[in-house]
Amino acid sequence: MGLHEPAQITSARDIAILAFVIRSRYPQYDPIFETRAVEFGTSTLKSYNILLEKFRGTTGMKTGFVCASGLNIVATAPAQRARINGGCFWRGDGSGARRIGCFAA
Repeated sequence: MGLHEPAQITSARDIAILAFVIRSRYPQYDPIFETRAVEFGTSTLKSYNILLEKFRGTTGMKTGFVCASGLNIVATAPAQRARINGGCFWRGDGSGARRIGCFAA
């Protein structure tokens, strides 16, 4: 089972709903989703979610790229008195520019 399983079907909407529920029920974990980098020994692992740098208050709920399923990203951002949840799946390369373009499309 999982992303590589042909019977696995998940929509960007499914993942956006999941992100909404997680943020609603577990706000204590918001700092984890705002993480831009993690230091491990002498190494620093930066997030590939450039939305975290481009838009203040953005949370990166999930981002990744697997050849079998392509790019997937879920992020939230503040909008006046609410938050916007967005999910995107992209079949193509996993570049940061494509991730941003996915939301702009």
